[in-house]
Amino acid sequence: MSDYGVSLDLEVPVYLEHDLEVDDDGTLYLNSFLYIGDNDDSTEVRIEFQPLVETVVDVARDFNDGYKQLYGIAHEFDRHAARMRELAEKMEDSVVNIGDLFEVGDLDDVE
Repeated sequence: MSDYGVSLDLEVPVYLEHDLEVDDDGTLYLNSFLYIGDNDDSTEVRIEFQPLVETVVDVARDFNDGYKQLYGIAHEFDRHAARMRELAEKMEDSVVNIGDLFEVGDLDDVE
């Protein structure tokens, strides 16, 4: 930054939305969508999840009790992963049951 800049305080209404996504290669991403004001268009920020986890681990190593955070985060990951697996299983079973009910062929071919 140059020495000729001026600091400003801005108050801007911002809405931030997050989503997780796995691509075809199995890479997990954290997607963040930033909406400014009443604008329906967003700015997307897409971050690979693996480096995010590595950063959390690196920061935790800097503190004597950082392991507590890692245990807590890992516990929450496990809890949410179990819930997501259970829901995915129910959804998959539901799709298969509907296919069986209506004698639909291979549902993997349906888009």
